[in-house]
Amino acid sequence: MRALPVLVSLAFVPLAALALLHGGPWLLALLVYGPVVVPVADHVFGLCAQVAPASRVQCGFAFAWVPIQFALVLGLAASADTLGGSALFVAAIGIGLATGGVGGASAFALLDRGGRYNRAAAELLTWPILYGSFAVRHGGESGARAATPKDPATPRLGEGFYSYFLRSTFIGLFAAWDAEEERLHAAGLSTLSLSNAFLRAFIAYAVLIEAAFLIGGALGVMALFVQAFVAWVVIDAGAYVARFGLLRRPLGQGHFEPLGPQHAWSATGDVPRLPGGFCAMALLATLWPERFVRLMNPRVLAWHARWWETATPPAAPETQAEATLSEARA
Repeated sequence: MRALPVLVSLAFVPLAALALLHGGPWLLALLVYGPVVVPVADHVFGLCAQVAPASRVQCGFAFAWVPIQFALVLGLAASADTLGGSALFVAAIGIGLATGGVGGASAFALLDRGGRYNRAAAELLTWPILYGSFAVRHGGESGARAATPKDPATPRLGEGFYSYFLRSTFIGLFAAWDAEEERLHAAGLSTLSLSNAFLRAFIAYAVLIEAAFLIGGALGVMALFVQAFVAWVVIDAGAYVARFGLLRRPLGQGHFEPLGPQHAWSATGDVPRLPGGFCAMALLATLWPERFVRLMNPRVLAWHARWWETATPPAAPETQAEATLSEARA
């Protein structure tokens, strides 16, 4: 069973190859596999529960996925002439489901594991989807603000996915830049050096866009951007479901309790627990945001009432805890 998440993820590869080479029904199969087959398999076998927290197997697979991530994107650009406009657009959506779903989860697993080489591999995974800020947002000082009202990547109570997506993407980008700039200044490094994760990412973007143009022309570049956008949506949908409405208790003086498993939703027997499989809930959040919010809001309030009352009382007064929840609702 431990190998099942890897097998389900690897199934994207032959499907993508067949879709890019032959088109036709294989395009439909690739398009259906991510939003239909994977959520069903997750519901039956608990795939997401098996890959979190990150294990050595998951991290090993994440390293192996790095060249696959690049191959999928460059192969997509190379198929521009054979597939044509509309078919290429469909293929880009299917590839984005793979690069965002598998690549994004792999990058997060590596960042969660920590370490220099894991972080470097996570950065590499974000370059083909033009999302280098993801590695900054989920690590270091920026990641330390997770599950607090200060974090633009933490969904607020009652916030729909697409409102979150816009706020997290644009405000989160500036917040990640500020965090990276602070890190570099603390280390005595220039923001214009290759120590800057953003600069490394921008150089990689330029190389990838040029490669997509040389391989597939303007259509190849269009396909690159479409798959990147789909991958962004997939990654942020996962982050949205995982953190929806959950906040750390304030301890006063701008400090919060340590980040723990109680600050992320789980699809297993752990608490706080989602009402359905993780992948299915992410799909619901993107396709029917209002329903997701109505389903989750009472669970958020119930969990906060339970956790904040049964855990060690915070040093901050109760009014500050209430203010924190009010800020999250805003």
